[in-house]
Amino acid sequence: MRQLTFLVLLCIALLHSDAMAKSIRTTQGGGPDGFDFTQRVEDEGDVFITCSGEGDSDCPTEVYIPAEQYLVDYAVAQIQSGNLAGSFTDTSSGLDVSWLSDNTIMSNSSITVE
Repeated sequence: MRQLTFLVLLCIALLHSDAMAKSIRTTQGGGPDGFDFTQRVEDEGDVFITCSGEGDSDCPTEVYIPAEQYLVDYAVAQIQSGNLAGSFTDTSSGLDVSWLSDNTIMSNSSITVE
């Protein structure tokens, strides 16, 4: 019985820690061909992607957490289709995504999944 209780508590802790993870992707000052500086940092389950300056590199969108990746991809598709600001809640994962961009190439944009 103690092992079962421990396993249940461990599962709850893991689910809670995953729910607290977030992904944030921000861009600033990009040009028509991309960005000069791109960085992807992971910190205790959180993913931060930062891209800036006019250059020729694509800004990454990979967060490698399947539920969060789905929402980042969703936000990118929304922006590229002209829906420059919005939010969406994925009821299956309980995660929210919000996005804001000044144009469809995401020269200055923010995507947050929590």
